[in-house]
Amino acid sequence: MTDYQNTSSGNHGGNHVQASYVDRLVMNVMNEAAQPKRPLWDVSRALHGPFVNHDDACAYAGKVYRETALEGRPGSLYVIGPRGVGKSAFGVEAAYLLRSLYRESASEQGDEEGGAARSDERGVWGLHVDLDEQRAAGAEAGNHAFLGDALASLLRDLGMPGDEVPPTLRERSREFRRITGEESCIVIVEGIASAREADLFATGDGSMVLLTGRGEIAGLRRRNVPTVRLPALRSDDALALLRGFDGPGERLARLIDAEPEAARALADRCGGLPLALQIVGAYLSMRPEETPASVVARLDAAGTRLPEELDRLVEAEEGEPRLDEVIALGFGDLRSDAAQRLYRALGDLPGRRVHEGLPAALLGSLEEARDALGRLVRSCLMAAEGGGRYRWEPLIRHDAYRRAQAEPDERRRDARERAVGWYTSALAKADRSMGMGGGRSRATAAHGDAAAAREITAPFGDAEGEALAWVGEVLDAVPALMALAVESGRRRDALVMAESCWYGVHELRRGSVGTEIFRHGGEIARAEADPVAAARMDNYLARALVDDGELDEAAQVLATALDEAPREWERAVLLETRGLLHKDRGEFDAAEADLQERRRINEELGELRALAIDGYQIGGLHLSAGDLAAARSELEAVRAMAEERQATDGDWRSLAAKTEARLAQAYLRSGDPEAALAAGTAALQAFGEAAPSLRKADALAVMARAQGRMGDTGDPGGLGDANAARTWAATAARLYRRHHLYEKAEGLADLLG
Repeated sequence: MTDYQNTSSGNHGGNHVQASYVDRLVMNVMNEAAQPKRPLWDVSRALHGPFVNHDDACAYAGKVYRETALEGRPGSLYVIGPRGVGKSAFGVEAAYLLRSLYRESASEQGDEEGGAARSDERGVWGLHVDLDEQRAAGAEAGNHAFLGDALASLLRDLGMPGDEVPPTLRERSREFRRITGEESCIVIVEGIASAREADLFATGDGSMVLLTGRGEIAGLRRRNVPTVRLPALRSDDALALLRGFDGPGERLARLIDAEPEAARALADRCGGLPLALQIVGAYLSMRPEETPASVVARLDAAGTRLPEELDRLVEAEEGEPRLDEVIALGFGDLRSDAAQRLYRALGDLPGRRVHEGLPAALLGSLEEARDALGRLVRSCLMAAEGGGRYRWEPLIRHDAYRRAQAEPDERRRDARERAVGWYTSALAKADRSMGMGGGRSRATAAHGDAAAAREITAPFGDAEGEALAWVGEVLDAVPALMALAVESGRRRDALVMAESCWYGVHELRRGSVGTEIFRHGGEIARAEADPVAAARMDNYLARALVDDGELDEAAQVLATALDEAPREWERAVLLETRGLLHKDRGEFDAAEADLQERRRINEELGELRALAIDGYQIGGLHLSAGDLAAARSELEAVRAMAEERQATDGDWRSLAAKTEARLAQAYLRSGDPEAALAAGTAALQAFGEAAPSLRKADALAVMARAQGRMGDTGDPGGLGDANAARTWAATAARLYRRHHLYEKAEGLADLLG
């Protein structure tokens, strides 16, 4: 094994590393890459009672799947039905049926080929996205930008890293179609409103999409897209579903058997809608004094007065379902002032998912919140998802919203202020947690730190990625929450919420909602006469626009912001973003001018780490432009700065690792493979065993290419072994393919021959 000393004397390659450590790290990476990719199944059953609805429709879905996806063609099915009929439940049940058909087909093919079943090798992916939920979170009417976010979410679920998600809606749709043509997928997309939306989620060969919507779409009909119209349950099916909600005492079964005609009348009053039957079943189960006949009488009597109280969702004409009255029945069954207050308060807030920490803030204690949430779940007004998470149906949320409108202004204002305070603290905590950027809210640091220090029931734990996942869930609701903060006179909280979202917006490629958040944040900062915060928001807005490929609009934002920038420090931040924008456009001279001006400002301010970042960015710019000598000079200077500080500072360690990786590329391109190998191994060590797999892949690819150029040094099994080049290249290629970076993987083909 080649002896790599732990000094940097006399070798311009820079850091040297202990070979034994790298061997261990590389072996770990190889083991990780060798593991088969496990398809994600993000479709969970959340049904109460047996699924008795629409056997014929399920059979038709299976027929379409057999004739399309299982034959190697793209499949699609459009499911139409009114609110509350069970489209979501049908989509889930159909997805499970299709998965079983895939497994049967895979097993048969495995038997025919005399080898392992295909399902053991690859499996089928199950993906789900709810466009209605994003609309409910506050998407503006006519604004379809959230569709890009939905596609970005699906691409990430399929393994694409955030920084590889394409910027435009068209490109994201094309990538989704390509990847689902390479991986067998079953995709549920709820809430389709047009043929254009349906086209965006079209899958590739061998995959199928289940689309749901409330009405017929002419464009899909003209294209003969297979369609299933879900009717309300027939009486017998409705009663069977009602029995499925029964408890251990089988009270519902006894009542149905004792009063069959009244039970049928009750099913008719529910319109055969599973949602209404669920609420009625819960009501009867918990009220020993009630019977089907008494509930029918109650619903019929309620029909004369509820229209004055609620905005009607389904007009209760003769023979039509009394859905509003059924929901009101469940609300009255709560038997708890706290539960009813919570129901109304949550209805006044955006979003369909709720973490128990929010009700704890609204009611004043976690114990009281859990009791109230339990009552809502038992009355079937909300569903428990586990881990302190809850969700309700749009129809029920609408009822809660209408009830909230009748609340006294003082009570509504108090609930909104409590909610704003909780969300501000939770987002600030996420921003400062491990993996969320380590305190990025600079412009409102004092207020943000105070918010993060508040004692709340946080919606995420300490596990890596939990904070980012939660931020991803609530991003769509943040613009509406910011509006609530402004209405409550808490503009500073609105700014903290906005800034705390930056890392999630950037990492999850949620540029569409990000532009809405940061544009609103800029307006708030200007209304507050806070030019420092305004400059910060404009910078976030421009970065989000760059991530989404909207370079011209980003340039306009930056031009205005630079004219208004109050201090040199804010100007330096904006210049970095404009430099990156010019780089994306291929305008290298303009990019260097911006970055050099930023460097001058940071030199005057004495900002050491900012100067290191300047060197890193300028070095990368020279590398992109092909000026390798200048790139090496800049990056080696950054390395020297980082070497002195990385032992005690995580930010410097991260910068040092990225600098080594970039230096390895510069050395390799300038014809110094030995230095490239040393820098690549140093980067691999600095990233650590827990580094993202793409960083490992990039480092290993450079090491493999460098070793390939050096040839065999005659040291079997060591860093100088020519076989190592093939091993590293194979490992990097597997990691690249896992993330669908096929061009990068194919670029290593010459080392694998």
